[in-house]
Amino acid sequence: MAAGFDGVEISAAYGYLVHQFLSGNANQRTDGYADHVRFAVEVVEVVEAVAAAIGADRTALRVSPGNSLNDIAESAVPPRYHRLLAALDGLGLAYPHVVQTGAYAALEDLRPRWRGTLLATYDGPGPSPGGVERAERALRAGLADVYAFGRLYLANPDLPLRVAACAPLNRMRGTGMYGGGAEGCTDYPFLEARSEGDFDGRCEMPATV
Repeated sequence: MAAGFDGVEISAAYGYLVHQFLSGNANQRTDGYADHVRFAVEVVEVVEAVAAAIGADRTALRVSPGNSLNDIAESAVPPRYHRLLAALDGLGLAYPHVVQTGAYAALEDLRPRWRGTLLATYDGPGPSPGGVERAERALRAGLADVYAFGRLYLANPDLPLRVAACAPLNRMRGTGMYGGGAEGCTDYPFLEARSEGDFDGRCEMPATV
């Protein structure tokens, strides 16, 4: 917070350590942190500790139900996520961040279980304009209050302008995403400085969005 950040989003997603406590195949403990199905106590403890340090309204938690990265075995939205949201209810968190890895099953299942603001992200196959259209459908259906973009924003540094104008989107280039210099990371053209070959088609979002 002293560095000027607005808050902290804890990642209990993508098979990283906090997510492993929620996973039936990764959590092989035999102590009080072992029962991943009954109660995600270790995840709640992490959230409570961060909230105590910076304030609950500046604390969020990211989850990726059904994601199989890093050998996590989750084929659907397990009941442990229901219990996790119930345990977090009342703490006053900024939001839970639900990562969609396929269809809308996770959002449809978890949205009714959370009364506050819910943020969503899609992480799956499909062309980049499809991510904008998917977000529009989810927001209109009430499955999320806020939709976040990562890779799509990286490829389109003026993404809000492009969406508002229903303008073409830059293609995402995989090379350079996770290392190296500016190429493929910070060299994507803005809307004003473009050529016909830079784009991936035209989104169908209305200009009012």
